[in-house]
Amino acid sequence: RPSIMALGKIKADTLEHSTAGSLDTQYVVQGSTKAWVRFDQAGPTVQQSLNIASVTDSSAGKFITNFASNFSGANDYNFTGMSQTGSGTAYCVTIQMDGTPATGTCPYEQVFNNNTFSDRICGVNNNGDLA
Repeated sequence: RPSIMALGKIKADTLEHSTAGSLDTQYVVQGSTKAWVRFDQAGPTVQQSLNIASVTDSSAGKFITNFASNFSGANDYNFTGMSQTGSGTAYCVTIQMDGTPATGTCPYEQVFNNNTFSDRICGVNNNGDLA
């Protein structure tokens, strides 16, 4: 007898927990991270990711994330980033956009306190609306 798989949808306006109250599902949809990556630029190697098709290592300390599913617009998402510290007195000051984002890609650079760029383990989270 062949197995039969039923496909369906779950439709709900709120999620309710037995003791912690309820939450509007629109908050979950809009407030969730839509793409993230932990990336060792020295490899370059993607260690873990969500909605990342690939990462392009463009030069020392600079990289581009390529999303598996595009965002709705180039200005319809934002990001937060982190980076591994450098050696000695060099430490990462910020991860910032390096150029213009697009719906399917976003360029970044890791800027260190001595105004240099360095390949380190880093991560970025992207929040916004997918197309």
